[in-house]
Amino acid sequence: DVMQPQSDTPVEFKFEYIGRQVCQQDDPKGGDSRTMPSIHLTTPDLLGYFSTHFGFDDRQTVAIMGAHTLGQLSAGNSGLVDGRWVPNETSLDNQFFGRVIGGNFEEQIGDNSQYLWRFAGGGGGAPPTTRRLQGGPRDFFLNADLALAYDFTDDMDNNGQLTGCSLPGSGGDLPDCERAATFRILRDFARDNGAWLREFGAAFEAMLTNGYSPGQLTQLM
Repeated sequence: DVMQPQSDTPVEFKFEYIGRQVCQQDDPKGGDSRTMPSIHLTTPDLLGYFSTHFGFDDRQTVAIMGAHTLGQLSAGNSGLVDGRWVPNETSLDNQFFGRVIGGNFEEQIGDNSQYLWRFAGGGGGAPPTTRRLQGGPRDFFLNADLALAYDFTDDMDNNGQLTGCSLPGSGGDLPDCERAATFRILRDFARDNGAWLREFGAAFEAMLTNGYSPGQLTQLM
């Protein structure tokens, strides 16, 4: 179950169409093979991916990335870690954006030796640590998440470790990464949950209907 915060005017999500073909009828796990995008997408890569595959502009891309406010990551599926982006992962709200632009982060190494960032709270500098994640669920972010706020193009190695700049407040000797072109959009959504919910709903519908011509999907009555 997913809930919206009670303090906001509810936003209605209308699922108007059905009929997408995602698998072969005789094989529920069949269908075309899809390559998942890298967890280390930089700002231009992230924007380019959603533009190429869904026709999204920058604002739609930022809006749809807010879906990471829901759910968790499983090491068994991703090879990274067991964790989540936000503490209340069943609430559809803008807490993801507030953490990205206002949080402190510690660089971590996942189970598959790929780098990601553990959320270390807001306010005040958090000492940088590089260690493997252990124990229960941790709040974490991928490079592709933080690329919405900071542009580390050409400043990252193949495993996702930043080598030419670092996130503001993470400590160390590297200069801070520059703000990404999408930083202002991120800030808009962090400040206005209702605005994000409305734009997320529109982007989600555009994603669901992407690739289908009018008449190919069945409109619900």
